[in-house]
Amino acid sequence: NYSVIDVNALAGATVDLAELQTISGGAVQLTSDGAGSVLNLPVLTSFAAQNNSAYLSALQVTNGGAVAGATGVTSLAHVYLTLDGTGTWASSQITRFTYGALTLTGGTLTLNNLTDIDGSNLLVSGGATLSLPGVTSYTGWVGNRMTLQATGTGSTLALPNLPSLTTDTSSNYSVIDVNALAGATVDLA
Repeated sequence: NYSVIDVNALAGATVDLAELQTISGGAVQLTSDGAGSVLNLPVLTSFAAQNNSAYLSALQVTNGGAVAGATGVTSLAHVYLTLDGTGTWASSQITRFTYGALTLTGGTLTLNNLTDIDGSNLLVSGGATLSLPGVTSYTGWVGNRMTLQATGTGSTLALPNLPSLTTDTSSNYSVIDVNALAGATVDLA
């Protein structure tokens, strides 16, 4: 399926989706990029994409962009989340981030209530710090290569309460890579 919905607030613009309650089905890509850019999602409570699409669902909040609302969203599934530490979005209520990828290229992000990251890639760079103290287990995605990685001096991926990593042994291609590269730190205490 090559269908995708792109919603972009760019260069100080606002997109008002005041009645949008759920995002599901095919790929939906939401972007708020640039100072003063706002995606207004006051009643959004669910963002769960399917995995069988040629395009991936995404949420990008970068370069001073903002997502207003969406405080009822507690779970993101099959979503690629891109943050640079300069934008604003409601994140403290997130408890599940599964089968997606979180890329943080700047700033500090601590998601205290996030407990389930199964099947997700975590990529930290640019001196950023991502801390997930509520995560106590991680299971890879069957038949996929997963990456938990920090790259570059000062970059830190912290999962301080993670006692176990689990990959599927029934598949020939189920891999979890844990990488600290070029002066970065990955803390799996």
